[in-house]
Amino acid sequence: MAANLHNSLHQISNYQGAQVENFLERRGLKLHGFGMPTWLFYSRSLGHFAHGRVVHKSHASIAVLQLAISNDKLPVVAVSWQTTREILRDLRHARVGHYMVAVGFDPQNECIFFLNPGLPATEGASRLYSLAYQEFDKIWNGTGNIFIQPGSMWTIAS
Repeated sequence: MAANLHNSLHQISNYQGAQVENFLERRGLKLHGFGMPTWLFYSRSLGHFAHGRVVHKSHASIAVLQLAISNDKLPVVAVSWQTTREILRDLRHARVGHYMVAVGFDPQNECIFFLNPGLPATEGASRLYSLAYQEFDKIWNGTGNIFIQPGSMWTIAS
């Protein structure tokens, strides 16, 4: 989603989900059946599809995220739902985490807006999603695991 958004701004071709997953699996950047790559391989994976400069930052703050958005960079954030211990306790029902594209913020109402690939892509439905600063920071910096580092943020810049 992030690569396609960045590429469409620069009139570069877009990619389909299955095409991306197959490519990343063949390159060893993603395990079959596990969604997107872990934070460790995400920079390289995103770099294959987003035709721009990709930079990773860990333990980022909301202020850093706002600055990236204000400077016309396209930030992707990773949030983790469970700790490593919780994942290993029940691998069959693990909820490792999620990636979202940050597209805006409202300092007056203290919330951040995301394009969320986890929301259904039906006609007329928006993938736009918002979270309050405090709620977002809790899942962004407050929890990490072997798959997602706390406060992970990747920016795509032209």
